[in-house]
Amino acid sequence: MATGSGEDRSRATVRRGAPPSSSSWSEQYARRRAVEARYPSVFHVPLARKPSEVLFRYLGERDRLLDVGAGPGRTGERVRTRRPHVEIRTLDVDPSTSPDYRSLDEVDGRFECVLLLEVVEHLSAETAFTLLGDLQHVLAPGGRLLVSTPNVFHPSAYFRDMTHRTPIAYDELGGMLDGCGYRVVEMARIYNAPWVARTFRRTLGQPLHRWLGIDFARSIVAVAEAGESEAAGRSEA
Repeated sequence: MATGSGEDRSRATVRRGAPPSSSSWSEQYARRRAVEARYPSVFHVPLARKPSEVLFRYLGERDRLLDVGAGPGRTGERVRTRRPHVEIRTLDVDPSTSPDYRSLDEVDGRFECVLLLEVVEHLSAETAFTLLGDLQHVLAPGGRLLVSTPNVFHPSAYFRDMTHRTPIAYDELGGMLDGCGYRVVEMARIYNAPWVARTFRRTLGQPLHRWLGIDFARSIVAVAEAGESEAAGRSEA
């Protein structure tokens, strides 16, 4: 995750016009309901240990990958270990980092995979919509965007960071992607813990969490591909 203020980061990464359909509450609500039809509650979203576990299901051996908000580049290090032939480029505005790009305007070429890990919660809702829409312009045909954000159903995942500006639930994230013209391919809840703890949470502990409405997974990951959104398909029907 990149550091620094959300608005500073948004000015550095956003390059195009008004956010798509973000001002219509009713439209966003309809998109959220469409996501809920697929995942009726956060507990219906499958578990994964790390965002990289989800990433490697879609990343080819020689793909180009752009990590937006790359920070110190730890994700890139993991990718190089598993996929040594992947071409990795990074984007960040934190002056303490040394990315390949400081702005989307500087990005050259298209990428089969774009990462946006733990960034959107630092932005206003309008800016997050705009950024998601702009990232389509750097995705290669058939490419995929992987977005993560803190799970608001976890008691402290969102509120423990003073730089967080916008809490985004799993259904809202899916609805935002749909509104920006993406098709959500997969969603996952991220919970990385030793085997004993994972087994307990997934078996004996999960019924209690469901009853309380409090999740143990710390973040949500969505994988989306550019193209016709579910909302567009509904409007044409």
